Amino acid sequence: FIIVKEEKEVIMKKIIVAQLVALLVLTGCTSAPSTKDVKLEDIHTAIKEAYGEDYIPNMEFEAEFLEMEFGLTSDLYDEVIAELSMMSMHVDRLLIVRAKEGSADKVEELLNEARDRKIEDTFAYPMNIARLNATQVVRQGDIMAFMILGAYPADDVIDEEVQIKFAKDEIQKGVDAFNSVFK
Repeated sequence: FIIVKEEKEVIMKKIIVAQLVALLVLTGCTSAPSTKDVKLEDIHTAIKEAYGEDYIPNMEFEAEFLEMEFGLTSDLYDEVIAELSMMSMHVDRLLIVRAKEGSADKVEELLNEARDRKIEDTFAYPMNIARLNATQVVRQGDIMAFMILGAYPADDVIDEEVQIKFAKDEIQKGVDAFNSVFK
C-alpha cells in the first residue's frame, strides 16, 4: 500500500511538471519577445524613469548631428530616438536605434566607435571624464542604445576611482532599464 501511494505521488508530480512545461511553451514564456514587438518609446520611457530628475538630455538630435557624431545615416536604421543636453558642458546623450535588417552589426560598430571617440575626447570638462569612461552601448537584436547618463557625484567627491565607480553605477541604471523592456 505504501509503495503504491508513493508511485501515485511520483506520477502526479511528473504530470504536473509536464503540464507546466507545456503551458510555458504554449504561452511563449520560454523566450524573450521579438525585438519587432518592442517599441523604442517604451525603452525611452523606462530609461527616463530609471533616472528620474537625473535624466538631463532635453533636446532632440538632428539627423545631421546623428551622422556627424555617430556616423549613422538613414539607410542604416528604421527608427531612432536621440536626445542630448542643451547645455554644452553636459555630455549626456541617449540614442536608441532600431537598425534596418542586415545593418545591426554595422550600427553597433559605429556606436562603439563613437563611444571610443568620446572616451578619448581631450576637450572634455573634468567633471565629465568619469562619465565618458562609463559610456555604454547595449544591444538586444536589432535595437541598440548609446548612453552617457546619470547623476553627478557630490562636489566634494574628488577621488577619481570613486567618481568612476559612481559613473558606472549610474550608467548601469540605464542598461538595466534598457534590458528590462526585453524581458
